Amino acid sequence: MKKAFTILVFLIIPILSIGQNLVINPDFEDGTVPTDRGQINYATGWSHQCTDPLIFTFGGSGVDLLDRSSSNSNIQVPNNIYTTPAGLEERTGDNRYAHLWQTQNGGSTGNTLIGERLKGSLIGSLTEGTYDLCFWGARASSGVISISDPYQIIEVYLVNDNDCSDNGKWILTTPTMTFDGSGNSVWNQYCANFTINAAEATLGYNKILFKIKDPGTVAMVHSQSIYIDEVELTKECVDITIKIPKKIAVCDSNFEEICAPLPISGSAYSYEWWGPAPGLPMSILLATTPCFTPSNYGSYLLKITDENGCVTVYTFSIIEDHGPTISIPDVYYCDEFPSRLIGFDSDPIGPTLYRYSYNWTYNGVPISGHSGDYQIPPMGDGEYCVTINWPSNTGWCSSSTCFTVKECCKPDPSFNVFFSASSTPNNLIISNIPTNADDYEEETFYVFKKCAGDTSWSLLNSFTRIGAAMYTPISLTVDHTCEYKIQHVINQTCLQKVFVSTIYLNETKNITVSPNPFGDRFKIAIKDFNKFKDIELRIINQQGREVYSRGIKENNHFVDGIDWPVGLYFCYITIDGKTEIKKVIKN
Repeated sequence: MKKAFTILVFLIIPILSIGQNLVINPDFEDGTVPTDRGQINYATGWSHQCTDPLIFTFGGSGVDLLDRSSSNSNIQVPNNIYTTPAGLEERTGDNRYAHLWQTQNGGSTGNTLIGERLKGSLIGSLTEGTYDLCFWGARASSGVISISDPYQIIEVYLVNDNDCSDNGKWILTTPTMTFDGSGNSVWNQYCANFTINAAEATLGYNKILFKIKDPGTVAMVHSQSIYIDEVELTKECVDITIKIPKKIAVCDSNFEEICAPLPISGSAYSYEWWGPAPGLPMSILLATTPCFTPSNYGSYLLKITDENGCVTVYTFSIIEDHGPTISIPDVYYCDEFPSRLIGFDSDPIGPTLYRYSYNWTYNGVPISGHSGDYQIPPMGDGEYCVTINWPSNTGWCSSSTCFTVKECCKPDPSFNVFFSASSTPNNLIISNIPTNADDYEEETFYVFKKCAGDTSWSLLNSFTRIGAAMYTPISLTVDHTCEYKIQHVINQTCLQKVFVSTIYLNETKNITVSPNPFGDRFKIAIKDFNKFKDIELRIINQQGREVYSRGIKENNHFVDGIDWPVGLYFCYITIDGKTEIKKVIKN
């Protein structure tokens, strides 16, 4: 038979997060198969407690458990004596539902209405909160009941172990149950929403009671017969307030215990902490206790389930507390030690984070008196370090940076080397001027050659030197019939720059210096002087100090060296960007 479903909503229930069904065995399926009438107690958690036994006959007593599996045809579903013409199909196609009835008692008490009562157990006493109750009911079709009599009404109460009547909490009264247009019984759903207050929560309501309503009139004292199935009682869920910060900053893996809220009075919570393992998402169950201590940075999930099956889920993350990102560039100076303050250009903490502090050191020795300063006076060349301390969720964190103060002057590659002839024929010696070599960390000489008939320069050799090796002269064999271009490249680490000087040898410009040696002054003459646009002259002594610098505007340029000490001097003559070196001696 195709089941008929006509849903009647008695009370409108707001849709909220719903917990588990609090009714034990809500559809009567669990328990022993009945063999006779009145055996509702064969369904786990259900009984006909509070029913007057005088109304029962046929060897049974109390509410009937109708069961398709029963050996008694009178209580098999859907073919039983209480339902015609074809019986009432189970609402969900399962085996069972309950039947209770009310009739006149013709015994010693006289002509009074006596009704059966159906009592079911809950998983525990109801606590304070809002609940929803729904069940399915149908009016029986029996020959002993007038089809025209519409009076079939169920009342539902919450009771405790000792309540049998109206002593409990009334929940709902159904409207009149009716048949379909053909006289067949049909299932309808009836629902109500109610609240248990703090005082009611102390009464220990742990049972649900169904009873047929007394019609209250002599004219309607007929038998009544009603079916019940699928009882559902749920508590509307309310999220538990969790005060764990959404982001917890922890430094140096200094993880501390985190605790969830404890249950309120009359409640019970179960806990699940889910979180990361290295390289994994929130997929590891870490703990089932109210508190736990994490061991990794990452995202975490806390799941709390209360006694009604209501679940609150809360996510948070534990991040590494780096504090402010700090960095101070190295400080380089030339000749004069800096008088300005050194350190951060601006305060990396800010005025509102007053609990931060600075710890300064110079060459590993603490500097006192500057715990609140982001800049300090320089104390000399060396390494300076600063540590910033700040409060976090789990204690104090710190972040450090170091920088160097050092003298660093820009080198002039053209002043750092000189050339001289050796005792070996056709041999040239390249030497550093020691006082200037201290200004750089590395040098490279590139030697290019171009002879008659060549259209471009070819790389003849290269020499790279660092440290003490820079003071060793380089011996270079040359052909005096060819031209040479020597590039002196200096890598200055502290300035993070490269400096290049280019010198040309044996070019045909015919530069002459005379007299040489000289006493008071000497003359520089340049062949074809008027063909050139720019001629610059610089003269340095053996110590690498510049003693003369001038642009040459006329040929036969005289240099006055009367006040110069006796010794060797180097004339760097740059003609339209190309430099030649001439040695001159003062005697």
